[in-house]
Amino acid sequence: MIALLTILLFYQVTGYECTYVQFNNDATPWGTGPCNSSSECNSGVCIWNECLCPPERAKPDCSYVRYKKSVPSGLSMGLAVIGLGCIGNFMVNLIGYGIGQLLFFLVGIGSLFLAYYGFKDQGKLSGTFFTVLFVIIGVVLLFGSIVWSVLTGALMLTCLMNDGNGYAFYS
Repeated sequence: MIALLTILLFYQVTGYECTYVQFNNDATPWGTGPCNSSSECNSGVCIWNECLCPPERAKPDCSYVRYKKSVPSGLSMGLAVIGLGCIGNFMVNLIGYGIGQLLFFLVGIGSLFLAYYGFKDQGKLSGTFFTVLFVIIGVVLLFGSIVWSVLTGALMLTCLMNDGNGYAFYS
């Protein structure tokens, strides 16, 4: 069911294009750095002594290469079901988000493992409050990890999220 919802969400948001509107929220101004020739603008063009950057570049001198939105968002959404949705965040330097998603998944699996194997042969503890508590915690954390990864991928695809360096994605 979650895989079907992920596919439907991916299908709905793939048509979004990252435009210059999203680039206004960049960490540093987009283009407009001083220049005397196009060679000072990396991949950009020097017009009227200001760098004009192509969409896949950022910073005033066009030296920053933006991340494409398709690969990290696809990995975040596609691998979420098996707990590896954090890979998309690691790719675009969102290390904190990636570690958080990975911890949610690992602690959820550990909690379910403990509920099943830790209290299985304990006599009175088997099937008690602790077993139920660990199962609930595990399921909530696993589901939270999946939802978090899918939503992060959708935000990347719709250009509503910046990379770890503060720059918008490009299409």
